[in-house]
Amino acid sequence: MRTFASLLGLLAFAPVLFAADAKSEKISYYKEVRPIFQQHCQGCHQPAKAGGGYNMTAYDDLLKKGDRDKAGIVPGKPANSFLVELIKAKDGKAEMPRGKEPLSEPQVKLISDWITQGAIDDTPSSAKAPLVDAEHPPVYPAPPVVTAVAFSPDGKYLAVSGYHEVLLHKADGSGLEARLVGLSERVQ
Repeated sequence: MRTFASLLGLLAFAPVLFAADAKSEKISYYKEVRPIFQQHCQGCHQPAKAGGGYNMTAYDDLLKKGDRDKAGIVPGKPANSFLVELIKAKDGKAEMPRGKEPLSEPQVKLISDWITQGAIDDTPSSAKAPLVDAEHPPVYPAPPVVTAVAFSPDGKYLAVSGYHEVLLHKADGSGLEARLVGLSERVQ
């Protein structure tokens, strides 16, 4: 009987024990926080249209300052992270996302707790896209699918779409004049 009573006493504390375990679990940027940013933030805060001078599509950019000269995220310090200030609802309204419903309280808490835990980037290396820019142009293992072709107004050049770029060929067929590398995966 005494063992049964002890077991019941332990069960009474089980929710507290499990809640403590849940709080100690690491929050995943890649699986939990990034999807919130993708759904609610990246439409306005992306390289082509960095609202407020703040890009949220790459982890490293989250730590930078925007137009207001405040760091978006300060690992370990949600109170110093401007992003948290912007997404917290006051009187049912939040500054961000602008013109939309505020993030839910659990979403704001998740982001804040992730920052408290150090704002760790756990993006798997297989998910990180290779860098494509003017110094690192795309390499084609096979000819790319051409989705757009156009001649320059003077007829000297032929622009051909590629992956993250437009290839500018001399119209007389004598060679490639330039590679205009950008962020868009497809050019149409």
